[in-house]
Amino acid sequence: MRELLRCGKLVDGSGKPGKTDMAVYIEGSLIKDVKPWSEVPAVDKASFVDYSDFVVVPGFIDAHVHLLFTCLEDHDATRKILETSTHAELMAVAARNCIDSLLGGVTTVRDLGDIDYVTVSVRELVKSGVIPGPAIYAAGPPITTTAGHLHWCGNTADTLDEIRKAVRNSCAKEVDVIKVMSSGGNMTRGSNPQMPQYEIEELKALVDEAHRLKRRVAAHSLEAQSIRRSIAAGVDTLEHCTWKGVTAEDNDPQTLVDLLKDSKTMVTLTLAGIHRALLDFGRPLSEVVASASSAASLTGELRNDFNWARALIAGGIDVALASDAGVRFTSFRDFNESIEAAIVALDVDFETVIAMATKTAAKAIGISDKVGTIEKGMLADITVLKQPDKKRKIGSVHDVYKHGKKSVENGNLVVLGQESFGSLNLSEDASK
Repeated sequence: MRELLRCGKLVDGSGKPGKTDMAVYIEGSLIKDVKPWSEVPAVDKASFVDYSDFVVVPGFIDAHVHLLFTCLEDHDATRKILETSTHAELMAVAARNCIDSLLGGVTTVRDLGDIDYVTVSVRELVKSGVIPGPAIYAAGPPITTTAGHLHWCGNTADTLDEIRKAVRNSCAKEVDVIKVMSSGGNMTRGSNPQMPQYEIEELKALVDEAHRLKRRVAAHSLEAQSIRRSIAAGVDTLEHCTWKGVTAEDNDPQTLVDLLKDSKTMVTLTLAGIHRALLDFGRPLSEVVASASSAASLTGELRNDFNWARALIAGGIDVALASDAGVRFTSFRDFNESIEAAIVALDVDFETVIAMATKTAAKAIGISDKVGTIEKGMLADITVLKQPDKKRKIGSVHDVYKHGKKSVENGNLVVLGQESFGSLNLSEDASK
């Protein structure tokens, strides 16, 4: 199948200035060509999809989500649902979140933490066309310490041998990436988000084993010491990467820039609902959301809270944008709000932030040869945005193409017929 799109403005994900009145050819699942509309032959102009009044960007790539999480206002409520739900119930939650992701213009997600490898099953159902959703890169349950952050997901490891075995077990379940909890976190009472959970040699053993098995490593890191250890161990991405600690060096963003500039480690910046709430969208916030957002902000202003992240960008460090969708207040359908928060927090232009949410996010996952930019030979993952209103810097999602097929039309899910289903090949273990 061949399709021609006429784009009023095309922002291709490279970070370069957008171009007006452009043509994008789609053939099958791939982008066949990109050229100025003026160069399109007259015969091709006989049939095209007219997006002259829209902004066309690559399909968003949310590099940090939790498809099994329920976006509730309370961490403990989310944990209770995860611990008490059946495999089938959790798959239903994930299916709903997959649909919401597509409606939000997201065509690829990296899921960084579930229970019982449910997202691995969901990944295969999406591939087969049974569940509409973005392409999923799944980590399975995160590796953490006994009583550590998200220990209730069921993948604890404390010794070097246990850590290596945990990596091997996850790879045997066919995960795409290994997630490790380098520091404690806020969702787990009793863990300490201001302290590291693993020593350098333990993290290095994990990284070495994951890389041997051709998996990248994403390290949850909420404080300076865990970040230092993760970089020294050679992790591929630092998740959240909140640079704060007890010493002057551990609160100086330039120290973090210096640590990263000679490494291969990237940063995934998560701007969740708690950050989105600091933006003025002209809508009322619940008392719970407003209070939590205010308490989490160190300065009361989004831009001032992220001085450290702006220093990374100024220092040439690769920073991917993600949402942490599924955690409290953070819906899957509103990824454009995380983009808007990044524009304010990081003081960057539209083209730069789109690149962070597409090309750089694809690089963080390790798939930048397939998706993340609108150029010849790439998968035709495309999001079409309406023009923003006066209060917004980015418009709402109009249409979405995933692998060349229109998945969302005029803000509504395109329901595919039974003939679109592929063959299912779920193992007995994966479907339990």
